[in-house]
Amino acid sequence: MSFNKSVICLGLSVLAFSSVSMASDFGKSTGTVDFTGIIVNTPCSITAANQNLKVDLGNVPVADFTATAGTLGGSQKQFTIVLSNCTVIDDPYTAKVTFSGYMANDKKSLGTDAGQDTSGQPVATGVGIQISEGSSKTPLALGVEGAAVPITQPEMHLNYAAQYISTAATVSPGLANGHADFTVSYE
Repeated sequence: MSFNKSVICLGLSVLAFSSVSMASDFGKSTGTVDFTGIIVNTPCSITAANQNLKVDLGNVPVADFTATAGTLGGSQKQFTIVLSNCTVIDDPYTAKVTFSGYMANDKKSLGTDAGQDTSGQPVATGVGIQISEGSSKTPLALGVEGAAVPITQPEMHLNYAAQYISTAATVSPGLANGHADFTVSYE
């Protein structure tokens, strides 16, 4: 009899474990998690407030531009790209900024029809936007790296200026908006 009891107990145990196993198969859902990211070795970062800068070049009279291309109009407007959380070391990293965008017909300045308004207002012609480093009037060509600036402080201020420049002998009035992207490279 004890043999029968053992067989019954063993049978009940197997049945119990298979029930638990079967129960765990019901009500399951599966999925995946994708992790993404990039490990960077960037000596500085650009804060969100400095990623999308706005520079108002103001209202500039057509009369500011003479009958030759290359005449600056209006006044220079300063703007600053702030690099923060910079790593400062004895042999400092350097930062170089490159501006890019729609090139005006002078092949140096930023084209002004790149930021066209869709409200039907006329767009100025014969004019571009010249970007220069600091307060100099030496133009910084689009697509060309600017001067190397040593990173010597935890927060670095890279100063630039923008000003309208005639790209043709005749400038016509209208909206003169432009859009430039900038890239900071480190060495």
